[in-house]
Amino acid sequence: MHVENEKKNISTLKKLVILFIVFLAIFGIINIVWYFGYKATYDKLASKMDTEETSIGQESRVSYYKIAGEERCILGMPSYLSYGGQLCVSAEEGYVPQYDADGNIISDNGIYVSLYIWPQFLGAYELGVDFYSEKDHIWEQLYIDSELNLQGTENMDPLLIEKLQKLIDEHSDTINKLIDTAEEVWEIELR
Repeated sequence: MHVENEKKNISTLKKLVILFIVFLAIFGIINIVWYFGYKATYDKLASKMDTEETSIGQESRVSYYKIAGEERCILGMPSYLSYGGQLCVSAEEGYVPQYDADGNIISDNGIYVSLYIWPQFLGAYELGVDFYSEKDHIWEQLYIDSELNLQGTENMDPLLIEKLQKLIDEHSDTINKLIDTAEEVWEIELR
């Protein structure tokens, strides 16, 4: 009876060790696939950027940016094992509103356009644009393709689609300039 219990304990221990090894192998595979299929792209893009390290308390953070002519390029790294992160290109000066004495906005430097680029798993890119003007009450965040066509319109009202595509068309020169900057800075092909 004592020998039988000892064999059960050894058998249980072997099962736990095997289970632990399988868990480690799966975790290792997930890390390898995530890194080489996704994060390595960000590391390659970050190597073309300037960095700035900031510390708040015990936490430090690295920011990736590059000034290219009149545009500011920013890279947001994905968190560990996540599918976040993005590239952004916009005018270096940013959005500049002017207010009256009562704090009401009276003018700005026009609609502020930002291009967002999301590297996808294994190398493709998804594009988006952000239009912002506090004065004109505009804040639209849209997905586009490389030909500047509005994407993700399946559940949108046709009049809204027309309005948003018109906004894209009106700012196509700016968007194309931002795409050119992104392609040059990160040495990627978006079109």
